[in-house]
Order: sequence, then C-alpha cells, then structure tokens
Amino acid sequence: MLINFSVAGSAVISMLVAILAYDRILRWLYANDRGKWIELGSPTGCYFRPDGATFWAGCMNRSMLGMRLLFWRPSCIAGIQAVSRDIWIYRAAYVVALTCFVAVIYLS
Repeated sequence: MLINFSVAGSAVISMLVAILAYDRILRWLYANDRGKWIELGSPTGCYFRPDGATFWAGCMNRSMLGMRLLFWRPSCIAGIQAVSRDIWIYRAAYVVALTCFVAVIYLS
C-alpha cells in the first residue's frame, strides 16, 4: 500500500514538472518567435496566459501541441539549448508520469 502512494506521488510530481517545462516552452515561443506561436494556434499553458488570450481559445491547441512536442521539435527551437533542455525535461517527465500511473493501476 505504501508503494502505491509513493508511486502515485511520483506521478503527480512528474506531471507538475511536465506542466512547468511546457509552460516555459510556450513562454519562449511567445517572446522570441511570435509568428510560430500564432501558427501553432496561439496555445496557452496552465500558468502562462499572455494578454488577450483566453482559456478556451488555447485549450485545444495546448492539447494538440503537447502531444506533438513528445515526438516533434519546432525548427525555430532546434538550435536553442535552453528550450531544447525544456523539451527533453517535458518528454522525460511525461514518460515517467505515464509509467507511474500504469504502475499504480497494476499494483492496485
């Protein structure tokens, strides 16, 4: 039973890390390549909301971009070390969280 709580806690922490890394990626895109951010549908993050953006307008784009970032890297980010690191952190945290959620279901 204690293992379930620790694995579930790891899943929650991993998801929080993924959310924060994703918001940092969006913030960088908004600040440094506004055209690409608009081309991607002007997605908003969980905590990152630029002026004039609404939750519902960016919600679907956020979901689609979140899945795309697991397998794809925008060309405007390719040479930027800090953003590449955030994409790596996002992917790793997402995989860890997913693995922990599956482990909790399996251990239950």
